Amino acid sequence: MTYSLNTVICDDIRVENNGKLFLSGVYQDFLIPAFLPQTLGMSFWLRIGGVSQGNHDITLRAGVDNSVQHELSVKLDIQAVGQPAHVHLLGLPLQLESHSRMFVE
Repeated sequence: MTYSLNTVICDDIRVENNGKLFLSGVYQDFLIPAFLPQTLGMSFWLRIGGVSQGNHDITLRAGVDNSVQHELSVKLDIQAVGQPAHVHLLGLPLQLESHSRMFVE
């Protein structure tokens, strides 16, 4: 089965009292830190498509360049066929040493 993953990288994600998500400080192309090295607390909103109906345990990895800095176990509950899963990861500290590429997989 083929899965799809869409990611938005931002400074913060808040859940409003009506259930809506508020993404603050969304990065469109590049994040340019004021200095390096430094640790940044990054938030990620993920939309995962192609997951079959039912309960699933998945592992997400986040990091910089080829270095995994976080490995997270996530439970997905897909109620209907074709329904995407939405996951938000808040304030993951990522260590940037130099010009880098952040990733979630």
